[in-house]
Amino acid sequence: MKTPETSKHFKRVVDPVTGAPHYVLTTKLAKYQQGFYFVNNSMTRDGRYLWFYAVPTPIYDTMSRNMGYVDFLTDEVVICYDVLAEGASPFVDPDTGDVYYTYKKGIYKREPKSPLFISRKKRDLSEHLVRWVASLFMCPRIFTVQSFTAVASFFGSR
Repeated sequence: MKTPETSKHFKRVVDPVTGAPHYVLTTKLAKYQQGFYFVNNSMTRDGRYLWFYAVPTPIYDTMSRNMGYVDFLTDEVVICYDVLAEGASPFVDPDTGDVYYTYKKGIYKREPKSPLFISRKKRDLSEHLVRWVASLFMCPRIFTVQSFTAVASFFGSR
């Protein structure tokens, strides 16, 4: 499996002040590509998938974005034009690579290799999805910060 250091899609850049190396995605399949807001990981625990925002044209509504991902197992970059996300904080399941995001009044789930997505509608919905672990059963759940709407109750638990 590739890494940002060995993938053909990344360039190593060294900060001139600190000397810290950074890896920049140089393969551009969309006009604008940007990492997710810092509160959630964009990459899976095993390092296979790295998700990012992808906006094909500058005339798109800045609050609605497509997404893309890098699959380090196959070393390919994929843009998911079937995904239209709003808000600042999608959530990537660190174990499966599935991404959860909000659009309008729904929470959506998109699997990396599947063009299909699953949605559930909710009336009052926050846009910041975060991970929460129930201390009694240690079962992972996903909640929105403001309204504490459980995604796990929509999609089922593991």
